[in-house]
Amino acid sequence: MVFFVYKLAGALGMPLGLFLSIILAGIICISLSRKKGPLFWTAAGAIAIGALSLITLSMPAVAGYLLSTVETDKKDLPESNTSGAVLILSGGFTRLSDGTSEPGPFTLQRLIEGASLAERRGWPIILSGGMALEGGDSLAKCMERKLRELGYTAPVILEEDSRTTWENMFYSSTIAREKDLGFIVVVTNSFHMRRSLWMAKRAIPEMDIYGYPVGPLGDRSRDPLRWIPSAGGLRDSTLAWREWLGLMVYRFMSPSGSLP
Repeated sequence: MVFFVYKLAGALGMPLGLFLSIILAGIICISLSRKKGPLFWTAAGAIAIGALSLITLSMPAVAGYLLSTVETDKKDLPESNTSGAVLILSGGFTRLSDGTSEPGPFTLQRLIEGASLAERRGWPIILSGGMALEGGDSLAKCMERKLRELGYTAPVILEEDSRTTWENMFYSSTIAREKDLGFIVVVTNSFHMRRSLWMAKRAIPEMDIYGYPVGPLGDRSRDPLRWIPSAGGLRDSTLAWREWLGLMVYRFMSPSGSLP
């Protein structure tokens, strides 16, 4: 129940949930107002702001700019090839018609790039992701199955308890300490890397943490068509919005009070 409330609050804080709530509140206020007084015009303004905000955030040009403020493409790797591991974070799943699940697009990107890195450098892999479906396989297990389908044969370590990015790091830190690792290379999408590194460095402060971002989405091209609203534009804006919201929350939670 607590996790459901956490997810619901998160959804209401995202652009679609936030601005649709504002629009709905405006419609309710207009329906309750009997004349065009202050309440009516305030509600009308709220509806206009909500609609214009959603339209603006749906423009790929705007989404590309927002993503460019959180993404990083800098791949930071240790010089040594020993005593470390590649930590691949789950990034969602796709539910199939037979009731099973498999890694979603973001997770698949991370898997392919992370496995390639681990194979080149001879590092073990930690797959981090908890339950995808009630009573079904964990995301870590789904990721392992996909790796085997892709031909990866080396042993992998599964972390199957996490449901959030913070839990990814918290539970993976236990594995890292048990294995007496000297460093961790975090593999996740470019838009998610900044927040992930912040968490990893606080969950495992005694260990060297490196970032290996994959799949950058930010596009700053000047194509006029990128000003036409689209579902993909709203999705990308939401990704950037979520990262900035998370970073701001961590700023107040962090003892130093500063962003990573």
